[in-house]
Formats: sequence, structure tokens, C-alpha cells
Amino acid sequence: MVKSALVIGGTGPTGPSIIAGLLERGFDVSIFHRGTHEPPDLPEVRHIHGDPHFPDTIAASVGTGSYDVVLAAYGRTKILAESFAGRAGHFLAIGGSPRYAGFNEPQLLCPYGPALPIGEDAPSALTVDAAGSAAIKFAQHIVRTEEAVFAQHPDATYFVYPIVYGPRTVWPWEWSVIRRVNDGRRTILIPDNGLALHSRVSAENAAELLLRAIDQPTISKGNRYNAGDAQQYTVRQWVELLLEGLGATAELVSVPSMIAPWVRAMYSPTSGSISDHNLLDTAKARYELGMRDVIGIRPAVRQLLDWYDRNPVDEANTPAFVDRFDYDLEDTLIASWAAASADLARIAHQPLPDDVHPMAHPKQAGQLSDGKGR
Repeated sequence: MVKSALVIGGTGPTGPSIIAGLLERGFDVSIFHRGTHEPPDLPEVRHIHGDPHFPDTIAASVGTGSYDVVLAAYGRTKILAESFAGRAGHFLAIGGSPRYAGFNEPQLLCPYGPALPIGEDAPSALTVDAAGSAAIKFAQHIVRTEEAVFAQHPDATYFVYPIVYGPRTVWPWEWSVIRRVNDGRRTILIPDNGLALHSRVSAENAAELLLRAIDQPTISKGNRYNAGDAQQYTVRQWVELLLEGLGATAELVSVPSMIAPWVRAMYSPTSGSISDHNLLDTAKARYELGMRDVIGIRPAVRQLLDWYDRNPVDEANTPAFVDRFDYDLEDTLIASWAAASADLARIAHQPLPDDVHPMAHPKQAGQLSDGKGR
């Protein structure tokens, strides 16, 4: 008997790979979405157009039928979980890494920020006092949505996504580098030497994780899994990977994010509240589900750059894209920071101490200390 699958969403970065994987597994696939995006690379499946955010519109569009697999990849997940209670053999849903305490407002934790890597059993945002923080309140909403999913579907599988990169991503930060190269810029600003580390996952690897969970329901049901590529890079390394893929060179100029927060915002989502480092532990998915990346980062970057070449970002109509490419301001900041750094180095001159190896290196047998008193 052919199994049925309903993908709610399916037109974003991971959709084509998920749908293709379900078809390869013999599923009869339908996708439920608003119909505002119809990517040309979607496999041929049944489309159900409607609004997945409200009980009435969900019922009117999808009816009362049951499915072997329901994947809530878009819409209002809590309401979808309620709408498909008792109607999904395996309900799968996707949340985000702000669910973890310290992802936002890291100063509220002691020590500062989350312990790394962040495992699935790490404290949630519910353990943090929102204290008027909109970011924490949103993160707590993510956790409560997850709780609602498991309340309606105890055997659900829940995925915690980090930053997803790939075609049609909602946050196309890579365009900040690509356009600067296209505009002939020879300097690119990065915050704090680009040392921030945020977990990322390619769309194809994220889809592979979901498909592995569907393949192994006896293992995946009732569990939460972090998603992420096997290797992770800092912001600076990502900029360098993009430049390499573009065959371009540029001087990366570091400025402190405390004096240029807008530079940090170019590279970090919710930059005003996010921790410098958010590294998800993906060992559980790799151990329990045998998760292995189906594409490496360099090939994924190459594919992404090819996509951007054919599909430049519509900056004015991409709400999450905040870069405004004010090159005059950038040049002023570069010159001002260089002058300030030179003044500070002159005023607070501190010669570097000689390197001292801490281990003793005696020249003769029986010496209690060597010539440097070690």
C-alpha cells in the first residue's frame, strides 16, 4: 500500500530535496502552502493552496483526511499540531535554535552565553527571565510550541534548525559579500575579526536529516534532533569561502561590533540580542539516525553562488536583509578606526613580552630547575 505524505510548506530552501526524497521512497506526496511561491525546481506533486496559520483555513483546505507522514515546515506549528491530532501516523515539525537558553540575551546567563556545544538536553529559553526582552519572549514561544507538538503527538519528531543556507533562504546574508564583489569593493568589513561562530546547515543536509527520521520512525519518534553541517566555520571563514567561490580577493577589515553594530547585523540574525557563539551539538542525529552530510560546504557554496548569479536578491522586498551598502560610511569608518587604533597604540604602548615555554628544559641531569627557574 502506498504511503501518503503531506508537506506543509515545501517551497523554501529544503522543500525540493524533501519532496524528491519522499517520492524516491514511494510516498504519495501533497504539499500545502499559500501558493504565493511556486519554485520551478519543485518535483511534480499535488498542491493544496490555503493558509496554514488558522484552524478554519487549514480545515477548509486539507479536509479531515489522514496521512502516514505530516511535516510541518511552515505555518503556525501549534495550530497545525492540533489540526492533525489523530490524523498523522508520524508528525514532524521544525523549530529554531533560539529555543536554547543563552542563544539570545547571553548576558542573562552565568557564565555568559550557552555552554558549547549545545545538546538537545540543554536548558531552554523558559529557564530565562524574559525581563522585557522581545527576543526571549519569542524564544519562549518557540519552546511552548514544541511542547504543544509533543502534547498532541507524543510520538512526534522535532528538529532544531540553525541558520539554513541555500536557494530561497529567508535570510540571504551571503549577498552582502557577493554584491560588494560585484560592485568592485576591495575592502569588506567584518565584526570583531569575524570570530563569531553560529551553526549552519545546508538545505540539502537539513532535508537529509528529516528523511532519515522518516526512514527510522521507531528511533526518531518522540525525539528532538539538532540539525547542522558536520563542519562549522566562523563568520570570517564564511566570508573567505564566498570570496574563494567567487574567485575574488578583498581585504577583510575588522571593526569592533560595539562601535559598528550595523556591521554585525550584516552577518548575524537578530544581532542585537544574539550570543557571539551558538554551536549546536549534532552527535545525537549522527549516532541515532546515522546522519551523514550529503553535500560538503564548498560544493554547497558553489551551488549557492550559482543560484545567486541567476537570482539576485531583491533587497527592497527581503525584510530580513538589512545591509544598505553605504560605501561612503564604510570608508569613513575604516579610516576613523585605523586612526583611532594608531592613537591608542601610541598612547597605551605595551611591548609584547618574550615567549616563555612553561616546561623545564634542564641542560644537565639532576637539576631541580633549569636556567630560567622552571
